[in-house]
Amino acid sequence: MSMARTLVPALCLGLLLTALPPSARAEDASLATVQTIYVLPMSSGIDQFIAHQVARHHVYQVTTDPLQADAFLSDFVGASFEMRVDDLLKTAREKAELAAQEEAKKEQARKEQETSKKTDAKGKDNEKSKDAKDKDTEDTEAPGGFQTAGAVTRIQSFGRGKGNVFLVDAKSRRVLWTGFDIAKNTRAESLQKSASRLVSQLRKVKSGK
Repeated sequence: MSMARTLVPALCLGLLLTALPPSARAEDASLATVQTIYVLPMSSGIDQFIAHQVARHHVYQVTTDPLQADAFLSDFVGASFEMRVDDLLKTAREKAELAAQEEAKKEQARKEQETSKKTDAKGKDNEKSKDAKDKDTEDTEAPGGFQTAGAVTRIQSFGRGKGNVFLVDAKSRRVLWTGFDIAKNTRAESLQKSASRLVSQLRKVKSGK
């Protein structure tokens, strides 16, 4: 009798999981693999409220670096989304490469300066050592101001779907989740409530409830 009581709940749970649509199970699994998201600018500035709600409820980590994002949260998809994300990633990569180059130049200058000091310390003749030190200083001065690439072109605005929000995988560009909610107006209070409802939808789907 006790064994039957144990088997019945287990059997019911198995049947329930089997009854779930395959797409729903896959969606939950995909959402669980996401750790960090980048929130794209949205109409009425609701993106700021959504980012706040996502971070507040620890749904995901919110990053300002698109290169670190596992997924992008946006209120539009399609060709315009692809262009926007590609431009963001390209600009972020160029910025990171320039920063790395600048740091490498500074490190090289520091090494040359240390080498120059060691060479000067070993000099026996004070006058020759002084002349050599002056020459080494001129040769090993840190490079001038770092020149960055030209100004980044401002991305044009694209058409947006009213009320729709999409979570898109950064690599596959597959839509992992979509939510819908329309704020009553553009006041902060209304946008905050709409963002809260949207993030609540995301939390429920992610948790499988």
